[in-house]
Amino acid sequence: FGRGGGAVAAVRGVSFEVGRGEVFGLVGPSGCGKSTTCGALLGLLGSSATVEARRLELEGDRLQDLDEQGWRRVRGRRIALVPQHPRAALSPLVPVGRQLDWYLGADAVARHVADLEALGLDSVVARPRDLPSSFSGGQLQRLVIAIATLGASPALLLADEPTSTLDPTVAATVLDVLATVRRERGASMVFVSHDLAVVSQVCDRVGVMDRGELVEVAPPAELFDSPRHE
Repeated sequence: FGRGGGAVAAVRGVSFEVGRGEVFGLVGPSGCGKSTTCGALLGLLGSSATVEARRLELEGDRLQDLDEQGWRRVRGRRIALVPQHPRAALSPLVPVGRQLDWYLGADAVARHVADLEALGLDSVVARPRDLPSSFSGGQLQRLVIAIATLGASPALLLADEPTSTLDPTVAATVLDVLATVRRERGASMVFVSHDLAVVSQVCDRVGVMDRGELVEVAPPAELFDSPRHE
């Protein structure tokens, strides 16, 4: 809501599709509506926001008609989020092994040893009783990817600036993990980023947002070689 109490259209007329196994990039300046769009795709905008969509579908199922209980059945199972700040997504006071149990079921580390090691989480396998503060930012980002993908096989991953807080070397390993998840699990992805070099590397198509609107959609090479929007 605006200062006068009236409704404000934070995002207007945004329309795109993500094909099976496709990575759709979403770029634009801060405040342009990227995270708001992702929140709408997860039903997480809060009670003060309203999503008005003619079509909001996942594999043919209508999402705009879901109540909160319906959204809970979708989140994590069919649509999963890889957040920007893994330390904020994890409890700082609970060992990482126990947090994996919360999302993946009892004895999660023992049951998923091979998967965790494949994601580069040997340290979590070796030290499940350690707190998140004992691990690096890159390890924690891989951990939240494990939480998002090992408990189910989501059709859609929402990666919201997943490498923005990491140094380039660690970021590259996280991108490799996401590419592996995409390849082995057939997941589609909406990849939100400010890093145009990363976007050109990982995305099949890119949507540019500006002031709450989607102003251009094109393959990376076309977009960066001859953009239509200023």
